[in-house]
Amino acid sequence: MENVSKGDLGGDKMQEFFELIGNQAFPIAISVYLLTRVNTELASLKDAINKLTATIERKQ
Repeated sequence: MENVSKGDLGGDKMQEFFELIGNQAFPIAISVYLLTRVNTELASLKDAINKLTATIERKQ
């Protein structure tokens, strides 16, 4: 068992935990957020292209 003084409270473990969050979890969260936003924008563009196609077909 580790010898941890009262004032330390496992500082090394907390440091490792925050490094893990900073190095892996944060970039993953940002990537998921951006992919969700891009997916929404692509759906919106698809709808606009379909409306434009229908309008062009009616004009011909």
